[in-house]
Amino acid sequence: MGSASYSINLFGTPLPHLVELAARADELGFEAAWLGEHLIRPAQPPGSYPYAPDGSAHEVWPEGTRLNDPWVVLGHLAAVTRRIRLATGVYILPMRNPFATARAVETVHALSDGRAMLGIGAGWYREEFEAVGEDFDERGRRMDEIIDILLRLWSGETFSHAGDFYEFGEVCFGPAVSPPIPVVVGGDSPPALRRAARVGDAWYSTGIGDLGAMIAARDRIESLRAEAGRGSRPFDYYVRITGDLDAANAQRYCDAGFEHLTLPTNRLWRAAGDLTEKLDILDQLASDLGVAPGPTGAPGYRDAQRRAPRHVGSARA
Repeated sequence: MGSASYSINLFGTPLPHLVELAARADELGFEAAWLGEHLIRPAQPPGSYPYAPDGSAHEVWPEGTRLNDPWVVLGHLAAVTRRIRLATGVYILPMRNPFATARAVETVHALSDGRAMLGIGAGWYREEFEAVGEDFDERGRRMDEIIDILLRLWSGETFSHAGDFYEFGEVCFGPAVSPPIPVVVGGDSPPALRRAARVGDAWYSTGIGDLGAMIAARDRIESLRAEAGRGSRPFDYYVRITGDLDAANAQRYCDAGFEHLTLPTNRLWRAAGDLTEKLDILDQLASDLGVAPGPTGAPGYRDAQRRAPRHVGSARA
């Protein structure tokens, strides 16, 4: 196989199975475990689900899908794993208070010795925003402001803030978070690609679109990064494989230059399936793809010490 690392997305996995599968993925050498999330599910199936080719949520979000708080789960996974990165794919950032988000993510990062990654998205489900009292139409602008606040909270500085959505006097979150928490921007809309280019450390694909679409998204992000003067900064692409989940198809992504490939487990097994069968599938997949464990300890995201301080205030998409 070509040079690539592999992650698994465990959204919808029953909790007892999720813990066992994440621990096995850690032993096998998978790079990251990604958790999607929602606070509520639709009372009626959404008429058009944006992250499925046919617009149906049934395959990726079937009836009975278990919803969990991702930071509670990832905090638990920190205790039963040693190497694997713990990530949200994705966390619906504009539905949350920035202070609560900053504290939850930083806590998981500390518990895991620096293995947390904050994967974020703007959200798509209007009724979910309305249920928690947040404006759906302003979610993009609010998300940009939240990113600015998070980066400043994690910087260790004392600061005040007066923005369009949040205003507060001087606060100090605590010491600078080290290594820095990677901000991984999900989504393939034009605003999402601009946001990834301007403030992201990485991009996380939605899972729709073929390899050609992933290449086009990467090219667009790289162009925007160059325009923003960020082209020399480390940046990663976490791409969910479409099509067959096998070595031959993965090689196509490797040949296209993608180094971080994510496997959606809802296409590997039934959520309600047998745990032993799931573990066997994961073992076989690791063998087929050439997954192997690396050194124990914090992964040191892209040699974090080499990264220049992130500029705060540039998130406007």
